[in-house]
Amino acid sequence: MARPATRAIAHVTLHTGDIAMCPRSSLADDTRAALAPLVEAMRAGRPASIPGVGPGWIVRPIGRPVDHGGGRGCLHVRIERQLAGGEEPALVASVGVAARSLCGCRLWRQLHQDASQAGGHRTDPARQPVAPWLGTALLSGVALLPPGELPRLGWLADFSQCLAWCWLLDVVESSGQADA
Repeated sequence: MARPATRAIAHVTLHTGDIAMCPRSSLADDTRAALAPLVEAMRAGRPASIPGVGPGWIVRPIGRPVDHGGGRGCLHVRIERQLAGGEEPALVASVGVAARSLCGCRLWRQLHQDASQAGGHRTDPARQPVAPWLGTALLSGVALLPPGELPRLGWLADFSQCLAWCWLLDVVESSGQADA
């Protein structure tokens, strides 16, 4: 089995411009196992429930991963929260993971379009980070969350980082490459 040479990925928060390095060691084996069905759903282009955060939280892939600029190395998803009363779900975050720069360029621009529609960004759409990277942008659906739920969104960054590592490791293992 190929092992990724990358030991950390850059996690860029578009609306603040903050960059945090996320080490591979932050993904526990049991977390990876718990997220395996979700990663499989993303590969197939199907939405999936987010385990462990309560009912109504969905990850929805945008497009199919293989369609991102010539490589299965990129993943674009939106995090949604189902609202009471059968309303349209609240679009809470746009999350992108780039294992390769080729598909990352298109994905980086798409994340900036999403962020622009939800209040803006502090990062440059023309300057993507060196791959591999994770980009997150909060969306306007955050304002639609039930009272008291916004302060409990701390899990979102951790989840995004775990999803990114699961995706990168899946790309490496399925392609037999030596690095993510």
